[in-house]
Amino acid sequence: MKLSEAQRFGRFEKAVFDDADKTAAEITAEANRQYTETIEAAEQASEQRIESAERAESTRERERQLREVSAQKLACQREILEHRQELIDRVFEAVSEKLVRFRASDKYELYLRDASVAAWAAYPTSEGKVYIAPSDMKYAKQFDGFEVCERDSIELGGALFIFEKEGVALDFTLDSAFEEQRARFSERRELAL
Repeated sequence: MKLSEAQRFGRFEKAVFDDADKTAAEITAEANRQYTETIEAAEQASEQRIESAERAESTRERERQLREVSAQKLACQREILEHRQELIDRVFEAVSEKLVRFRASDKYELYLRDASVAAWAAYPTSEGKVYIAPSDMKYAKQFDGFEVCERDSIELGGALFIFEKEGVALDFTLDSAFEEQRARFSERRELAL
């Protein structure tokens, strides 16, 4: 059986269209596969960006919390230091009041005389000056053998002996004893942060 031209052309047309349909199906399948891969890649990238943003936000939040905790810690330490200073001030205000009472007592004149004796015992052959508070000039007779001078910086009392030739100072002032005790008290382990 011999096919007519029309039949041959129909078969050819069918083969071309079948091939075109097959190629179109392959192209469509490939496009769908690429589409699916692209969508999956975009979703993964989006999830990674979200996770990265969440990590960054979490890191920022942790850093913010750390800054807040540090600020609170500093504020607490500042309060402790202020309270500590108030306690030290109260303690030494009471000490200062006791020194004022001591200075007004008969024992103070004995203290000055003992300081003078101790200074002479340390440097018996030397010439020296003694510095006392202006209000203590009434006790000048206690410092026999010393040139007695006023010194405004001595507020709490006592005496400062200077032996210039030897380059020596003997400090019997209540001011320096007060400050020394205050410094020692402030350095006590119980008062440390």
